[in-house]
Amino acid sequence: MGCGASSGAATLAEPIEMKTNGGASGQDSMPDTVKVESKTLGIEVPSIPGDVGLCGDLPKNVMKEVAGRYKSWIYMNDETNSFWFPEEIKGAGVEQMMVRKFPGPPTFPSDDQVTEILDALDKMPRPLM
Repeated sequence: MGCGASSGAATLAEPIEMKTNGGASGQDSMPDTVKVESKTLGIEVPSIPGDVGLCGDLPKNVMKEVAGRYKSWIYMNDETNSFWFPEEIKGAGVEQMMVRKFPGPPTFPSDDQVTEILDALDKMPRPLM
């Protein structure tokens, strides 16, 4: 492993196995699962540090499959967002979660908010979303 990559990086880079409806859709030849690249789902895993995933809103069925790859999760939107599924995240085995409403443009986060997120990034277990 080089350039700051950790043992979690390979797992995050692998395609995500998603469940399908299989034969329930009337197509007997449809597989029960398909492999989907993280990038296709809007999930980025920068090579440095390599053990942090970045994404926007994920549908519930995707969240169930993705969350199991992470040990911790920082959610930077409002908890009332319809794409926030803490039960799926916890159920997938995520050890630590943090929810912080992080303002975006035109309002920017305060220095204290930035420090809080940076501290969490340093201290929370990896891999981290």
